Formats: sequence, C-alpha cells, structure tokens
Amino acid sequence: MVFATNVAILTSAVPADRRGWALGINTATVYFALAAGPFLGGIMTRLLDWHGVFLLSIAIGVVVLAGSFAVLKENWRPTEKSFNNVGLLLRNRLFKHGILSALINYAATNSVVFMLTFYLQDILSLSIMEASGVIVTESVIMAVVSLYSGRLSDKIEPRRLTIFGMSLSAVGLGMLCFVGADTSFIYVMVVLAILGFGFGIFSSPNMNIIMGAVEREQYSMASATTGVVRIAGQAISMGIAMLIMNLTVGNVPHEEMSHTALLTAIRVTFVISAILCAAGVYSSGVRNRKLGIKN
Repeated sequence: MVFATNVAILTSAVPADRRGWALGINTATVYFALAAGPFLGGIMTRLLDWHGVFLLSIAIGVVVLAGSFAVLKENWRPTEKSFNNVGLLLRNRLFKHGILSALINYAATNSVVFMLTFYLQDILSLSIMEASGVIVTESVIMAVVSLYSGRLSDKIEPRRLTIFGMSLSAVGLGMLCFVGADTSFIYVMVVLAILGFGFGIFSSPNMNIIMGAVEREQYSMASATTGVVRIAGQAISMGIAMLIMNLTVGNVPHEEMSHTALLTAIRVTFVISAILCAAGVYSSGVRNRKLGIKN
C-alpha cells in the first residue's frame, strides 16, 4: 500500500517542473535505506539479537505513521473513475513504454546482488561483512546519482537519461560476465559502481516520464502499476537466476555446491541479464522514434 500511494502523493504535491526533483529524493531515500538496512541490521544483531531488528522496525513504523498524520493534511479522495483508469493507462503509449522499460530494467538487474553474494563468499572466499561492504557500493551510488538525475530530468529531456542509464547498466552486466575465481573484489566494486550509476540515472527520470504521461486523477493507478511492474520484474529476475542455478548446480545443499558449476551459473545469469538490458536500450530507442521523440 505504501509503494502504491507514495509516488502518487509526491507527484500531486509538487509542480510539474519539480516533479523529477521530488521523485529523485524519493528514489534516493529508498536506496539509502537499502544501503543502510543490512549494515544497521548487522550492528543490531551483534549488539542485541535478531529480535531487536524487528523491534526497531516497529518503532520506525510508528514514528512514520505519526508523522504521516501530522504532515499529510490534504484529504486524498479516490475518483469515481479509478477502476476505469486501467484501460486508459494501457492505451497511453508513453506510459506503456515507460513501464515496459522499468520491467526490463528490474528483470535484468535484480538478481545481481543475489548472485554476487554467492560469488563473493563462495568463489572469492570473502566474509559476510566483507561481501556486504562490496555489495553496498551499488546502493550507495544509486542513492546519490538518482538524487541528481531526478533533478536533471526536470531540465533536460528525461528519455535521454533513461537510455544512457540503461546503457551503463548493460555495460556493467556485460563486465560481470567475465568474473572468475581469480578476479579481484576491486573489479567487482568498480562494476557495481557502474551499475549503480546506470540504475540511478535510469530510475528517477523513467518515473518522471511515467507520472508525467498521465492525468492527475490517474496518479494513484499509475503509481500502483509501477509497483506491480517492479515486483514482477524482480520476480522474473530471481526466477531466471534460480532456474539457472537449478540447471547447473542442481538441488544440493550449499556446502556441497561445486564451485565450477556455481561460477558457470553466475556467468550465465549475468549474460542473460546483459542481453535483457541491451534489449531495454533498444526498446527505449525504438519507443522514442515511434513516439516522435528527439534524443
């Protein structure tokens, strides 16, 4: 429910020429939380126990709920045409291509952290804390870059940014296809930085395009649709990764996994992800030509 409404509220609360700025802050906040969550969770687990993580989550939820009642004064009412908006949205070509790009991007990138967790700990023999320090690179850079890319999408054509961001992601995924048993973790961090830049540049401007393509009464439905697309893309990405793991590694306990088979699974997953991302770059370019958009 939160993901289905927060973008709609943000979009309604700011003028169109500052929409990218607001969406950039929202996206940056999400990625900062993704970066800080595992780190803070690890500290909480060490100092207290795993129960403390859930107690902290409850406390944060109560504070946020109280703040929402205190800050959100406007009465947000649904329109009578809410359910009819689904059909209207699907006939909106700019909106439709925007969510398609988001679907491809999530499907291509969501399994990266999952596969790299195996790679860093099992292939490179890093500890959990060391692997977390490497992986957090992507989230931190995504948070910082999305903050500025959202603001930039208010000033220049956001579709240029989405194509550039998707292209960077494709390059990063292509570089991950060549990881091996003797690859330095520094190389992985550089690649994650490239992926962070790519997704950060893509995410906020693409959301700006999506929300800018619909009328005010369609904001809530558009926001909910992007949430569904995000979850669907993440599920597709993890489904591909798990299928490849099952076909190459097999249904064996973690401690019995063959490192050779595991490395093959990791590389094949990244190859498929890179191909998906390259298809996303192509579809974005085709979208712009079909809609008469100049890059």
